[in-house]
Amino acid sequence: MLRKKTILLRATATVAGLAFVLLLIGIAESYYERFQAQRLISVLSNIQVGITSESQTKELTKQFSRYHVHFDQNQVRTDSDQYGFTNPAFQRLHLAPVTDIWITIDYREGMAVGKTFESFTAPRHGISVVEVVKHGDAFLRKVAPPGRIVTVSGYETSPRFILWIEDDASVPLSQRQKDWQIDLSCMTEIGGCQDPNKLVRYASKEAASHRN
Repeated sequence: MLRKKTILLRATATVAGLAFVLLLIGIAESYYERFQAQRLISVLSNIQVGITSESQTKELTKQFSRYHVHFDQNQVRTDSDQYGFTNPAFQRLHLAPVTDIWITIDYREGMAVGKTFESFTAPRHGISVVEVVKHGDAFLRKVAPPGRIVTVSGYETSPRFILWIEDDASVPLSQRQKDWQIDLSCMTEIGGCQDPNKLVRYASKEAASHRN
């Protein structure tokens, strides 16, 4: 009887130890994924829409091929590259809601014509920062007058908050670069990326000014 209890305790300890190791691996993977996403955003700062060629862009981003989104045969897209990141370990531990990060680069006639950062945090928080040569170059949006487009829906503290900022090439480069000051540290923090002021500080200030 004692032997059976000893075997059971050892088996339980082994399972618990294995679960702990897998947990540590998962957390480490989440940190690494966040690090890679942050690096890709830094690389994007060297990609200027309408100036950087498609071949140059692909050379700069090939190191992130692990996170490249591959479409099936019915969804083949050769005019863009998309990369996806998330926080799996933190969401499984219920330390933070699901956060999905999508980074997309659009091409036309051998040039990079658009770059997009999208963040979706459960339940319904969405932030998009878009830079295009001209409005309509990304997501087949309707053509709009040149300049800056800011769309805000809801409040940061509400269950639903949507922020969309889209700049075209007529917006001063210094202002466009500020929008890309994106901090992804919230992906590995308790609570996650529900506070846009942590994720996109400059863009959040822009949202507040358009709401008031």
